[in-house]
Amino acid sequence: MMKNGLMPQQQLTRMIKRILQFKDIETGGDLFGLWQNGENAYCQYWIMDGPNCKRTSTSFFQDLDYLSLEGRNAVNFFGLCHIGQWHSHHRIGLYNPSCGDDQTVTSHMESLSLTRFFVVIANINDDFSVSLSPFLYVRLGKTVLRFKSDLILI
Repeated sequence: MMKNGLMPQQQLTRMIKRILQFKDIETGGDLFGLWQNGENAYCQYWIMDGPNCKRTSTSFFQDLDYLSLEGRNAVNFFGLCHIGQWHSHHRIGLYNPSCGDDQTVTSHMESLSLTRFFVVIANINDDFSVSLSPFLYVRLGKTVLRFKSDLILI
């Protein structure tokens, strides 16, 4: 079973620049695209943090009005789906989703009856490079499983 995230290099470069603007607090955004073969997330469009997002050193909550507006545009103008989200763990060295991340994703998937959701966790390394750790969440009945994925640049 392949579980990859595909993302254009230009989108990734913009995301990394945004991550490096917040070295000590979390930031994030959302991913829009399509599912290939039901399991591979093809991220064609991403949004950053909205103007009214809430962020601390241990949490990021997207501006829901901004997400709603940008999401409608992605769906209506480009025919894309909301396939996931990304956020940074800045320099705390947590390369996996936290327990809180798992709970948030699981709750989101259940409330919207989603069967899959793609999450990218970013970390700022000591040399100020950025590491990206992608994960695919899959709902099987009432159980949500998390799989480590690969991020493939296209």
